[in-house]
Amino acid sequence: MNNPAKHYKVYVDLTNTQVEDTDYRIRVHPVASSSIAVIAPHGGSVESYTSDSYRSSDFSS
Repeated sequence: MNNPAKHYKVYVDLTNTQVEDTDYRIRVHPVASSSIAVIAPHGGSVESYTSDSYRSSDFSS
């Protein structure tokens, strides 16, 4: 990512300056039987373990 995250006050600031799937990613894993949403807005190198939590979770029960 070219610009430090502290310069983004709202999501549209990020999307106006960065390229999705190159500079940042949005991952969605719908589970029909679950009413839980796991959101990790600071995944990756900022808070690396939030991405790990998302990938390893099974909220199907």
